[in-house]
Amino acid sequence: MTQRTSLDDLDRRLLGLLDQNAREPTASLARKIGLSRSATQERIARLERDGAIEGYTVRLGRSGVSDRPTALQAHVFLSLDARAGNSLPQALRIRPEVKRCHTVSGEFDMMLLVAVDGAKALDQLLDDIGRSPGVRRTQSAVVLDMKFERG
Repeated sequence: MTQRTSLDDLDRRLLGLLDQNAREPTASLARKIGLSRSATQERIARLERDGAIEGYTVRLGRSGVSDRPTALQAHVFLSLDARAGNSLPQALRIRPEVKRCHTVSGEFDMMLLVAVDGAKALDQLLDDIGRSPGVRRTQSAVVLDMKFERG
């Protein structure tokens, strides 16, 4: 198990820069935070080792969701009963349309981000999810436009 250390100001600045662009060259990151390239590489390696950086990912643009212009995303809120247990996230994990799954506080128990090829596909997906064991109710909100996103 990794041991987390406290982050200093340079760590936070470096993480912020990596959050904006994880592919930025180390030399460029080093210039921006005022360290040498090797010191920056060592700092990134420590942040990875300590668990502050768990991995790197790709954030898909609109064309990455689907090649069709009708692709849409929606947030799906789920109200669950005790039957859902831990099996529901596992069942949702195998659905390629489900991009994210969060447990949340408040009126709903879980929130999903889904990406589908249009309203008909969303309707079918919502029907499928709504019939899942343990799901009492769903409510969805279609994403109209993304103003910005952070990692």
